[in-house]
Amino acid sequence: MTARLVPASDAALEAAAQALSAAPVDSPGIRDHAWLHAEPAEALRRLQLARDHRIEHGGLAWVVLADEVAVGYISARIYDDGHRAETFSVVARANQGLGVGLEARRLVLEALAAAGVRSVVSLARPDSASAAISRKLGYELSGAETRAHPEGFRVELERYELQLKA
Repeated sequence: MTARLVPASDAALEAAAQALSAAPVDSPGIRDHAWLHAEPAEALRRLQLARDHRIEHGGLAWVVLADEVAVGYISARIYDDGHRAETFSVVARANQGLGVGLEARRLVLEALAAAGVRSVVSLARPDSASAAISRKLGYELSGAETRAHPEGFRVELERYELQLKA
């Protein structure tokens, strides 16, 4: 399956929201991504808020396409110094395990390196696909964090860091 990134326009986010909201509510780990169990309109609203927040704080946002169909969302926050970034991504359950998330993250890392970013952080639940992707791409585990989720619960995350080559 070939992955490609497109700017996170409202139309692209609408297609991603349809794919992301198709996951059954009882899927493992579903709480961590609130839009995965929301109706499409609510998923779209949440994706638009996430995109707008990223861009407002110096970041970039894309919709992930697999074989030209929207299947996810990925973003990067570039910190004030321009040399550090943090990534976030989510891929529809039906497309997980097919290499789409790995290829999307690789594409984002290439874009960040081209923009002069030298250090990238990714936070992931232990034993999640995101953690596995981080390890496959050469990130090193550098600690753990607990973050508040917008729906009121706390999420335990591992912190992975990657140094990009100049």
